[in-house]
Amino acid sequence: MATNIPYWKFRSRSLDQSDMGKVLDASAEMLQLMPAKLIGKSQFALKDIRAAITRAKPKAVFIDYLDRCVLPRAESQTLRIAEFLRELKTFLQDAGVVGFLGSQLDRGVDKTPNTPPALSDFRGSAAIENESSHCLLLWRPPDKLI
Repeated sequence: MATNIPYWKFRSRSLDQSDMGKVLDASAEMLQLMPAKLIGKSQFALKDIRAAITRAKPKAVFIDYLDRCVLPRAESQTLRIAEFLRELKTFLQDAGVVGFLGSQLDRGVDKTPNTPPALSDFRGSAAIENESSHCLLLWRPPDKLI
């Protein structure tokens, strides 16, 4: 609505360069009004996350995504993920902050595109399942993709 672009152009993916410029401009204006702080860094260690939360004092933090985080040393990737998530969850709970962490699924799910993903499809799934309060798997059947 902020762009005055007809809805059908979005639904039919018929946006031209001018329309995309309007969308980006409107999005930038709305984001500036939001009480949000974006921290762009190629990799985050737990100490970076703690420092950013301590400075900004947010109510919620979104970390995108687990594979870009610097994990502690451990015998296996699963143990590294488990230790990272345990420390992150403890810190977030102590700080009273709600945390959202994106994670990719194993590539095995690509072999069965008509089957919804399960928790066991997460990379390092045991650790993610154990330390997460909730897991949300976003999926749409291939025939429903727009």
